[in-house]
Amino acid sequence: MKTTLLLLLLGLGVTTVVLLWKVLLTATAVALVQWAVTTQIDHPAAVAVAYAIPALAVAYLLTRRPAPRLPRSLRTAHAYRGGFR
Repeated sequence: MKTTLLLLLLGLGVTTVVLLWKVLLTATAVALVQWAVTTQIDHPAAVAVAYAIPALAVAYLLTRRPAPRLPRSLRTAHAYRGGFR
C-alpha cells in the first residue's frame, strides 16, 4: 500500500514538473539572479532593479491577458433571445 501511494505521488510530481517546466525554469532563473544580486552587490538601486523588473514583467503579462469568451453556442443571436435550444 505504501509503495503504491509513493509511486502515485512520484508520478503526480513528475507530471507536474513536465507540464510546468517553462514556469519552473523561468522562476528558477529569476530567483538565482535575484539571489546573486542581493548577496554580491551592496548598491540599493541594483537590488531594487533586480526585484522590480521581474515583478513588472509579471504584472504586465497578467494585465494583458485576453478576457474569457463565451462558448460559440452562447454567442449566437438566438441564444440571447430565445435561450438554449
